[in-house]
Amino acid sequence: MALPAAIRAALRRRQADIDDVGQRTAAALVGLRATLRERLLELLDQAGDGDWRAGIIAVQLDEVAAAVAELTGEVQDAWLDGLEAVERATPAHLRSLGLDPSEVIDVEALTSVIDAAKRDARDAFRGSTLAVATDLMPLLREGYRLESLTELSERIAKRLEISTEKAATEARTQTAVYARAVAGAYADELPGILGYAYGGPEDGLTRPFCAALVGLWVSRELAPKLDNGVNGLPHPLDSGGGYNCRHSWLAVPLSTALRWGYREATEADVTAANRAAV
Repeated sequence: MALPAAIRAALRRRQADIDDVGQRTAAALVGLRATLRERLLELLDQAGDGDWRAGIIAVQLDEVAAAVAELTGEVQDAWLDGLEAVERATPAHLRSLGLDPSEVIDVEALTSVIDAAKRDARDAFRGSTLAVATDLMPLLREGYRLESLTELSERIAKRLEISTEKAATEARTQTAVYARAVAGAYADELPGILGYAYGGPEDGLTRPFCAALVGLWVSRELAPKLDNGVNGLPHPLDSGGGYNCRHSWLAVPLSTALRWGYREATEADVTAANRAAV
């Protein structure tokens, strides 16, 4: 759909900020693969007093998780700093959409929601690093029967290629989730905002769920009925279409959305979007 140029530019700027934080974090996590492998082999050596097979039997999940958390700690800190930058940029982003965040009257409520989003972000990061450790444990146990430590090292490297990429995807996704949650927190406090316009790219990567919603303005009454069919992520108002989603909810009055060329969604539209997600 043909959004006004200023709105398209605002969406591109916001997405660029989100992409920058998410991609830097993802690259940092992927860059830790070799370090994680070496730390894990060192942990096996310590647990087995120099015997890697004995170390496989002795090492516990909490020890592996602690090692992963230690090595990813700086990445997490940098990511949280990036989220703070996205949060600070939110009022300017809203102004570029024609909204006035200075109209927010309940600062305490706004702060509470944003603080909760920060806690959720931290928990999500910790969860993804724990998943890396959990992913490695079956491989370690199976490694007891391998012929050599070199073979085990190679298998660990291959498993880390998969598990760190999952963590990277989670980081990119949670960056966008946080950005939507913060913008939504402001929208909840702004007077006259009774719904959400769905905007973003329409191309070969667009999910059917997103394709069904782009160009629609969804009222606050209908929005809770949305379901992107993705387990492990929050409501579509925060997670959009799911992992790596590039779309945004523009919390604006219906009159503004209609002026931009949006159409008011019906319950049938919401049902169709949910079915498309299956």
